[in-house]
Amino acid sequence: MFEPEDYAQEALDISETMLIQAEQQQWQELTQLETKRSGILEKLFQHPSMPQSLARVASLLRQIIELDQMTIACGNDARSALKTELQLLTQGKRAVDAYLGETVSLQKF
Repeated sequence: MFEPEDYAQEALDISETMLIQAEQQQWQELTQLETKRSGILEKLFQHPSMPQSLARVASLLRQIIELDQMTIACGNDARSALKTELQLLTQGKRAVDAYLGETVSLQKF
């Protein structure tokens, strides 16, 4: 049977991989890893000896939180970049629509 420290270490290892996936913008893989990690964390916190092990796993849990914050920052950066790209595409579409509208108007004369 796994001990809480084993579950915490496995969750930390997955969190490190999740950060790498976020840095590489591999969102689908990251989501799959998050689902796997969620199950491991659930086992960790439901473990019968978790109350006695909390002091030993606290450092690992803090590391997981730090990695999560970095992963979230990568996601926010990617979202901002996509938002900017979408705005540029929208502006380009408006320019093309305006140009085509003017071309159609001129052809009527």
